[in-house]
Amino acid sequence: EKHSIVINKPVTVISSTQDAVISLHTVAGSLMGEDPGNSFVVNKGASGSFISGLYLNNTECWIHNLYNATIYNMTMHVQDARVGSGVGQTSLRYCNNVTMDSCYIYTENNGGSSSFVWTGCNNCTIINSTVEGAGNVGNLLYVGNPYNTNDMPAGYVMSNVDNNIINCTVRGGSGGISNPLQNMAVRTLIQGNKFYSGGAAGAGTNGTMIDNEFYQTVSVSMTANCIAHGNVFYDTTKTTVQANAQVYDNIFNNVTISGKDTLFENNTVNGKLTISQPNNINNNNLTDVQISANGKTSNIT
Repeated sequence: EKHSIVINKPVTVISSTQDAVISLHTVAGSLMGEDPGNSFVVNKGASGSFISGLYLNNTECWIHNLYNATIYNMTMHVQDARVGSGVGQTSLRYCNNVTMDSCYIYTENNGGSSSFVWTGCNNCTIINSTVEGAGNVGNLLYVGNPYNTNDMPAGYVMSNVDNNIINCTVRGGSGGISNPLQNMAVRTLIQGNKFYSGGAAGAGTNGTMIDNEFYQTVSVSMTANCIAHGNVFYDTTKTTVQANAQVYDNIFNNVTISGKDTLFENNTVNGKLTISQPNNINNNNLTDVQISANGKTSNIT
């Protein structure tokens, strides 16, 4: 039998004892977004709300078309349950200026679906939070998801712009369908995070990566026109830098500069730096440099 909890008016919800548990025993419905199964729903009518201290157990968290709201100190815990198929067990959809602060999102064996998915969201933030995955789970953070949008409000203009991931810990995931950060959004700020996860991570379109730490991550993409500084890559197998990026004051293992007209300055590369296109390589601490035929006109000082 279907049961959901729906908040559709502005409210302030505070669990002062931190023991308010909601268990709706979600079994994922449609993969396309129009019916995620039993859910804890906060929708447009609840814009302006402050919701705090709830613990969702095996329950879809469905934040839909919400504006100017804060979700604070909540736990979304899914274990051995098919929650989030096609949409993510915690799903932020068509929202603007929504902040998730000091939250914990845990996903284990949910059938291979993502943990926290942002679909059609702008000016939204996750800060001081932890996203953790184990077993058969999909992407841990998925920003700018363009798929499965049958529930998109009429007249809504789909965009994924100016979102923020700040001071978060992302743990688990081993690659394949489970990556620490799948990013298809525009101008995402990724700052001060720690990624303890295999798989891949990316800056997205025109994104900014500042002061992040990457452990175990197999590949990181600093995409075209991105800005990246102050990042440390401890066990990262490969970082790829694309065209027109500004990359400075980072510590890398292996780096390939695949695009041209990139500024690569004041970095330390402990492994191999591969230069595949003409670029500006200035004042770096380099151990091993390989320059392809196309990269031979690079300015290296």
